[in-house]
Amino acid sequence: MNDYLNNLFQQKNQWSMSAIDNQYGLSLPEYHPEEPQIETIDWLALTTPEASPIAEETVPDPVFAATDPYTTTPTRASVPNMTPSDLQTAFNAFMDGNNDALTTAQKNLFQGAVLKTVASASDMFSRLTGLVMGVPGMINQQRDIAVQNYQNQMDALDNQVTYIKHQLSDRFNKTVETNIMRMAASGLRVTAGNVLELSKESASEITEDMRTAESNARLKKIALAAGQKQAGEAARYAKQTFWTGLAQSAIKLGVMWETGGGTGESWGNLYKGYKKSTTEELNKLY
Repeated sequence: MNDYLNNLFQQKNQWSMSAIDNQYGLSLPEYHPEEPQIETIDWLALTTPEASPIAEETVPDPVFAATDPYTTTPTRASVPNMTPSDLQTAFNAFMDGNNDALTTAQKNLFQGAVLKTVASASDMFSRLTGLVMGVPGMINQQRDIAVQNYQNQMDALDNQVTYIKHQLSDRFNKTVETNIMRMAASGLRVTAGNVLELSKESASEITEDMRTAESNARLKKIALAAGQKQAGEAARYAKQTFWTGLAQSAIKLGVMWETGGGTGESWGNLYKGYKKSTTEELNKLY
């Protein structure tokens, strides 16, 4: 009985209360494995090269030494010894394989240079033809016609305003005559003051109409004068453009002639290459 009580109340070590240690059908685990012991390392001893395992030199495996990019040193590929004659032979073989392409390129180069030069010459000829036909004179004539047209329109406006003034004056004179006859028929004394008194309203309307006609004509003449000035400026610009284009065309033709159609070669070398390519093509055909 004493042994049972001592065993019941004896202090025991507490086990880990974890759900993963429970067994099926039991409230508490029957078996508790011991926790692994962490091995302590003497860091002071590791500082000495004799006791530190890190200080030991590792010898690379000869199997992986050749493929390790961090341990191998790249070596230059071996180049076979070649003599100048071998290089010349290889170059000749390369050129022989490209003779057709070289022949076509020389032919196309010469034809392109000729066409570009002919185009520049055609542009130059067209501008010279315009100069001979009197393009600057035609530009001046067009300017004079436009200026005169605007001037005619301004003169027509002046004539129109004058005609309106005459019509208004005639209407005022008829109004005065009508008022005089009415005064005489009514037995009233006809005087200048009485006539003007009766005609002042009509005179005011006629004066306002004249001013309106003159103002409208003045505004239209301002627009016509601006068009007249614009015609002169347009003619000046057209002549300047003509002479500038002629100079540029001459310069371009000279550049094409001196540089072999813009290729930088002389016409003699271009023609030799073209003649050689043409001869080679004929030899292939016959």
